[in-house]
Amino acid sequence: MANILILNGSPRKNGATASLAKALIDGAKENGNEIKEPRHRK
Repeated sequence: MANILILNGSPRKNGATASLAKALIDGAKENGNEIKEPRHRK
């Protein structure tokens, strides 16, 4: 198991970067990894 930190600096909540990050998170969780994705949006 690995600890994975996702940093998404895109200003768009539902943009391409968010979709890519979600796919990465879903795949990593399926493989038993721990995910941290801090939310920092204005």
